[in-house]
Amino acid sequence: MKHHPLQQYAFAAIDLTVTPQGDWYFIEANSWPGVLRETMEVAQTKLCRPLEQLFALMETVVSPVKIHYIESSKHLNNAIKNPIFIQNYYLNKLGKEHFVTHEIADTEPETLDTWFTKHKEHIRDGIILTRFIKVKELLHKHNILNVINPAPVSLLTINKFRISTELESNEYFNVPKTFLCTKPEEVERHITLHNLNKIVLKPRYGQKGVGVTFMHANDLKLDTLDWQLEWVLQEQVETAMKNGKYWDIRANVINGTFTDSLLRTSDSRVVSITQGGEALPIPPNIQAVAKTASEACVRMINTLAYKKP
Repeated sequence: MKHHPLQQYAFAAIDLTVTPQGDWYFIEANSWPGVLRETMEVAQTKLCRPLEQLFALMETVVSPVKIHYIESSKHLNNAIKNPIFIQNYYLNKLGKEHFVTHEIADTEPETLDTWFTKHKEHIRDGIILTRFIKVKELLHKHNILNVINPAPVSLLTINKFRISTELESNEYFNVPKTFLCTKPEEVERHITLHNLNKIVLKPRYGQKGVGVTFMHANDLKLDTLDWQLEWVLQEQVETAMKNGKYWDIRANVINGTFTDSLLRTSDSRVVSITQGGEALPIPPNIQAVAKTASEACVRMINTLAYKKP
């Protein structure tokens, strides 16, 4: 298959944490990055630097840039008011005629096939932004490659078990011990076999910190979890504290190059902004390491996503 410049992990958001001893750990990679408004505020600039870099990348691929923003009917009104990719940024850059919103009722195959048949020629003209994996898979199937974070990357990064286990062998950061569990007994078995004390459980395909649960091996409450889902069990990494709060690092990497990062901090161990976390500026000495670690992470993701079977 012919490669396209946007097949690379164009808009990467990598989450990292640091132990009190100074050891760096990978938490997760995001296929549809959020907290862009918070990045803009923390950077104390009029423009959000990741978006600046993303737009510059688009301009190297298509000029003048046309953006096709694909969203469901259910979320379209909210997405317009408070989108992950800040629509007003693009409208100010482009004008309305170059920002095209595609509304889809749902992501069922029949709906997507109808939408694709109607728009398949039109959407080849420009850049496609969508958070829907099924849309990305459909586009990839038809060799439409002008997609930010296309299907191969998104399918890898959304799978919290695969991404963690695939990134274990690198020299720039550690990865917590990671196991896949489909029933409570498997959690108990891994705790015993690997001598785990504190653990964290995450839905295998969860997003925005939803469902992330911290437990102590001596106080398991596994019946509170939905076991119709697959759960990723990880050792709980001891994290450094800042002003008595938990924190981690969100690093933005555009087309393989680090652009900026911020601290996400909270009284809760779940520091996701959507779960009540706060964004703060990052100290320069930490940012320097975040740059090295996040760029190394993206290099591995690109290799894994496009690795031939």
